[in-house]
Amino acid sequence: MIEYLRFLPLDQALTIAESIPLIHLSKEFSTAYYVLVDKVINFEVNSRKTSITKARFCKMLGFGMPDGLVDPNSISLVDLIHMFNQLAYNELEAQEKEAMDAKVTLKTHESLFPPWTMERILNEVVNNPILHWFKPMVSFELVNSVDSQFDFPVTPRSFLFRCFEQIEKAPLSDYHVNHKFFSFYINYEKPQLQIWSLQMMVAIKVYAPFSVDGLINVKFKGYKGSIRTEFDFTLANLPCMNPND
Repeated sequence: MIEYLRFLPLDQALTIAESIPLIHLSKEFSTAYYVLVDKVINFEVNSRKTSITKARFCKMLGFGMPDGLVDPNSISLVDLIHMFNQLAYNELEAQEKEAMDAKVTLKTHESLFPPWTMERILNEVVNNPILHWFKPMVSFELVNSVDSQFDFPVTPRSFLFRCFEQIEKAPLSDYHVNHKFFSFYINYEKPQLQIWSLQMMVAIKVYAPFSVDGLINVKFKGYKGSIRTEFDFTLANLPCMNPND
């Protein structure tokens, strides 16, 4: 109910604080009682007794201050359900919409970042090296912040970068080295839609290197954005990451 009351005058009163733990909200409701003579609502919050006048409470909600009281027992269950529906809330519909939005988001990301296959790498990296991606694909935001960094998907040519000591001196035209290199990426990289991010990497942990198919790989744990969302990646994910990262 609180989530959908944002469309009503209650929005200001309910969003003064960024978040209110449900345990405190429940405590306030369960301990609240109204003193008719003084027109004051007494309740407890965070184990402290406090109160608010009816006039101030109604003003915060953007309502007038009626003199009469409403008997809760006079409100039928049908009326309560109707009230929730008027607030644009339907639990089943909300769940279905959330699931649909998630599918649309996933499909959008999949279309923006199709999987890298050997055929695609050879076509866009070797056969047609003029293809570059230095253009926005998800966001046109101009402010480079930790939660919305510049949107510049990396150029496919990064798949040729010799980031391993074993092949650092091999020419870019060496077919066998490239095939081994590309196979490593295809076999061990995560989908680009999981790696590329608008959230800026703010911290990183590096773990011990390990050998994979004759190449030395390294595992990392990154922390993205202001809330420091954790994500794991390896050297195999480098070509698919945001260049800012």
